[in-house]
Amino acid sequence: MAVYADDMLTRADVPNGTAVVRGVWCRMFADTHEELERMARTIHLRPSWIKHPGDFQEHYDVTKTKRAEAVRAGAVELPIGAEWRDEMLRKRQAWAEAQQTTKQQTAPQPDPAEQPARVRVLVTGSREVTDQEMVRAALNACRARLGGAAMILVHGSS
Repeated sequence: MAVYADDMLTRADVPNGTAVVRGVWCRMFADTHEELERMARTIHLRPSWIKHPGDFQEHYDVTKTKRAEAVRAGAVELPIGAEWRDEMLRKRQAWAEAQQTTKQQTAPQPDPAEQPARVRVLVTGSREVTDQEMVRAALNACRARLGGAAMILVHGSS
C-alpha cells in the first residue's frame, strides 16, 4: 500500500476562504483512505481540503511544495500518464464498489410491522350521485379507522 503524488503541475489560483493560494498544483492519492489521511496529517493538510471523499477518486490537490514534502515523507512520484495511476484507479473503484455492496448487505432492514400502512380508497360514481360531502364522509371514516393514514382517489363520471 502506498501514497502517490502525480506530476500534473498545473498553475492555478485557488480560493481559500478570504485568501487566494497561487501555485503549481498536482494530486496526491493513496491505495486507502487511511493512508491518504495519514499523509495529509504528516504534511499538514486540512481534512476539509479532500476532494471526492469516500469515492474511488478521493485525493488532495497539493501545491508543488506540499508535493515535495509528501515525497520526502514517502509518497511515490507518479507521472500523470502512468499506467500505474490507471491501474490504481481501477483497483480503488473495485474496492469502492465492494465497500458499497458490503454496506448494502449489512444495512439494517426495516421491520414491516413498523412501517405505516398505505391505504388507498377509491370513490366512484356519477357526479350526480357522488358529491363532495360523500367523498368527505368516506375520507373521514377511513382516517378514523386508520389513524389518519389514507389517500383518497376520486374518480367521477358525468
